[in-house]
Amino acid sequence: MGLSISHDELNKLMIKSGANADGLINFDGFVTVYRDLMGRSHGGSASGNDIAPDSELEGGADESLKEAFRVFDADGNGLISAQELHDALKSIGFEGRKLSDCVNMIKRVDSDGNGHVDYEEFKAMMK
Repeated sequence: MGLSISHDELNKLMIKSGANADGLINFDGFVTVYRDLMGRSHGGSASGNDIAPDSELEGGADESLKEAFRVFDADGNGLISAQELHDALKSIGFEGRKLSDCVNMIKRVDSDGNGHVDYEEFKAMMK
């Protein structure tokens, strides 16, 4: 995502997100981490206390949301599959997630029931 964060700050952010003893977070924790990181990229401090406000997510951060969506949409088809989510999470250090966990994460956001997350579903999730 083009952000740099110290190991110490990452640990604080993981604690804030509700990471369990294995360092895993649930979907809501992921949203917390994402929003915190987006707050930093839009002028927030590195203290881990800044969260992008909803109005920023709706307006000025739209391009950042699209960029984040593209990170997960590896094949560029406009949809995030459970496999793409699994691969992306692994690439950023969330090794403990099983594909079945990612299927369940997708189901929580998949409002049209197609088994994938499109950009509008991704955007709604981030609000």
